[in-house]
Amino acid sequence: MSKNKQELPVFIGEPTEDDISGSSVEVKSSEKLVSDLCPQMIAETIVFLFLQNKQNAGKLRNNLIPGIGIINEKLIVFMYDCENDVLLGSRAMDLFEDEDVYIRIILVLWLVLNYKLFGTGLIDEIKNYKANFHSLLGNENLERYKTEVAMPFHKKHSQKRTFDPNISSIP
Repeated sequence: MSKNKQELPVFIGEPTEDDISGSSVEVKSSEKLVSDLCPQMIAETIVFLFLQNKQNAGKLRNNLIPGIGIINEKLIVFMYDCENDVLLGSRAMDLFEDEDVYIRIILVLWLVLNYKLFGTGLIDEIKNYKANFHSLLGNENLERYKTEVAMPFHKKHSQKRTFDPNISSIP
């Protein structure tokens, strides 16, 4: 990944056996699954923003970067600003109406994916609504998030690999 390239965190949750049923409880368990996985999506969004802020110091137009979650045919979006410690989130939105994708979802995803074009940052009234992540971390840990967060290590292969159908596993 190049240093200036930004990718959005996308979380795709998978339903458990409890989430798959033919009863009216299905809606409730689906909503519960979304709420159960929200903390993980929020965490990924926050950590990703600290990473982007570190990699692109002074280059970001605004510090409000989204994370996208898709769980049980629902879409949820979180946006975090690590300088102002503000977390914004959408409600869980249905992806489909009958068997068709909601046009609204296409528009929401398009706006979120193009946040660099449309995002202008936080308005002053919202800056007062703190997520309290900074205070939960404390100064020492907050500084570590700002300076030490890093992408996972990926080993680069020195030789070109080709597909061989006779090999059953790849080392």
